[in-house]
Amino acid sequence: MPAATITTARRNSIWPSEMQHERAVYASRLVVARAYGGCGIGAALLDWIGTRAREGHRTHWLRVDVWTTNHALHAYYLAQGFERWGLSEQAPRYPAAALFQKHTDHIKPGSDGLFRLAR
Repeated sequence: MPAATITTARRNSIWPSEMQHERAVYASRLVVARAYGGCGIGAALLDWIGTRAREGHRTHWLRVDVWTTNHALHAYYLAQGFERWGLSEQAPRYPAAALFQKHTDHIKPGSDGLFRLAR
């Protein structure tokens, strides 16, 4: 049974179009199995994705869009070193319009052996 999963993309229509030219990876659907909650797997997975993007694609930003009303999740991303960018105006009815980003220079490598890409 997998402990966690995450989806990434090189583009995300929720972020403003003027920011789409910046080198970024967009993470979504970060899910950690309840049995592994509180072990730091989510944070390590985010850092692993950010490190791979920086080293493999010279990406500068790791970005996420978060449920607008989930303030506990906002606090989680802030605690992981993300900065609040603002709210998306791209999709007014989209529930995950709170935007957060972390510069990949602020990510420390170290999770290489923990994760693997799904094929």
